Amino acid sequence: MIKKYTVNFKRYISTLFRQEVLYYFFLVALMIPNVLLAVTESSTIIEKICSLVLPLGLYFIVATISKRVGLSIWLLFPISVLAGFQVVLLYIYGRSVISTDMFLNFVTTDASESQELLSNLLLIISTVVVMYVLPVVIATISLIKGYKLDESFVRRNRNMAIVFSIVGGSLLGVCYASNDEYTIKTKVYPINACYNMYQAVSKYNKLENYQNTSQNFKYDAFSSHSVSQREIYVVVIGETSRAYSWELCGYNRSTNPKLKTINDLIVMDSALTESNITHKSVPLLLSSASANDYDRIYSQKSLISAFKEAGFKTAFFSNQAHTATLTDYFGLEADVCQYLRDKSTEIGYNPLDSELVECAKNIIAKGENKQLIVLHTYGSHFNYVSRYPQEYAYFKPHIAYSPDKNYIEQLVNSYDNTIRYTDEVLFNLISMLNEVNDAHISLMYVSDHGEDLFDEGGDVIFHSSTTPSYYQLHVPMLVWMSQSFQDAYPQVVSSLKINAHSQISSSASFFHTVLNVAGIESIYRDDSYSLASKSFIERPRLYLDEHYNGVPLLDIDMRERDRDKFSKF
Repeated sequence: MIKKYTVNFKRYISTLFRQEVLYYFFLVALMIPNVLLAVTESSTIIEKICSLVLPLGLYFIVATISKRVGLSIWLLFPISVLAGFQVVLLYIYGRSVISTDMFLNFVTTDASESQELLSNLLLIISTVVVMYVLPVVIATISLIKGYKLDESFVRRNRNMAIVFSIVGGSLLGVCYASNDEYTIKTKVYPINACYNMYQAVSKYNKLENYQNTSQNFKYDAFSSHSVSQREIYVVVIGETSRAYSWELCGYNRSTNPKLKTINDLIVMDSALTESNITHKSVPLLLSSASANDYDRIYSQKSLISAFKEAGFKTAFFSNQAHTATLTDYFGLEADVCQYLRDKSTEIGYNPLDSELVECAKNIIAKGENKQLIVLHTYGSHFNYVSRYPQEYAYFKPHIAYSPDKNYIEQLVNSYDNTIRYTDEVLFNLISMLNEVNDAHISLMYVSDHGEDLFDEGGDVIFHSSTTPSYYQLHVPMLVWMSQSFQDAYPQVVSSLKINAHSQISSSASFFHTVLNVAGIESIYRDDSYSLASKSFIERPRLYLDEHYNGVPLLDIDMRERDRDKFSKF
């Protein structure tokens, strides 16, 4: 059997060394993303044909610049890299061109996190290598050896290039004439992917310059609470935890056995995030920016600085790795900033979220009168089985050898185990806080975004897709307050309970709610967004799209089943 495959592979290689075959093979490989996107994306027939014919004409033009195929292929090499990336993303998400956020994810995602994902995508990655990398290697060898195409072959294909380009250009004119909203930079691959890359570079430059643009920012914040009264506020940011899988939000499995025993817990069961991507969703939670005005985030600091201005000692503990995102900059605002993964350089070091409980306990033991503690968990991020101790594998079987439909049961079980472990961590946090005497204490938890798990027979898993789903946007959000806090601020408790089942944008409300609960006054605090205020106003929910515009949720080009769920929800 091995010998058979070896012979076939050698035959494939020798065939590719024929320059005409290599020429057409590479053109076909470059067109694969266009064909797939024509099937998956919503557009008119004319727009679909244009998205095929115009790029093909442009590829033909570049391919016929020289009789040396190797040179042409190297000229198109950047496009082949994009094509490989695009094919992998289509395999994962089933639709959409490479977004601005995907390019940013490429440079901001931790290497170990990427390795966890890529190690489970070996089949599609191997296919991409055969389609795009191997022909480039053969083209290089052909170039070195001086292999050339016949002049008549080049002339014939150059004529085809002119025809395709003229037809494609004409179709482009029709698309513009028939649709006022049509633009080539958003509708034709690879032009749209290149435009998104440009957008990503622009956003990354803003991120790199963040410390300069925000250095003089002040909240002018102060505390309205008693100076002498000890106060502790704990903010927990969850990771990839979807409300659909929380028993407290109506899930039919025992994923919150401990939290559901806490009588004083207030659960916001209708919270939606404005982004399904960590590098946007977490900064939105920790700042006064929202999908309506995201760019203000580059000139402001986080709620950590607001607490510091109001006289609080602050701490930021993260179980995620350092990444070049706003979350890192926000963490550095704290008096104490620690990343659990910095404790060891050992490959595969995998601290669990339970260690964050000890971090909080140790900082509280210092006895500061006013404390804010922000905990950033790793929660339910893939690879799910790595997020909890194996003895906590309540739902079995839970070992998925690949993130594909063959392992749906294992994927769902392991994911639900992560929710059960989050339940354990939050319960232990609350139990620890309950033991602190003579302090007004509050804990607020919210997840940054949710996750898809091939739901309802669908073909989508993970998050960060350009088109979000119901499961990626509906997130758990809860508040716990000590009895002494409840006795001291009954109006806050009353408002939280009244607003718990409102239409909530967690991204827009969390910052203002945290400041309101803690009694932090600032011109940047808007109580019409605070769930702890009787002034809270329900607003239409928005989504921060790939070009960083706030779009009404139901205006997104989402799948029909997700639209139905949002409408019912």
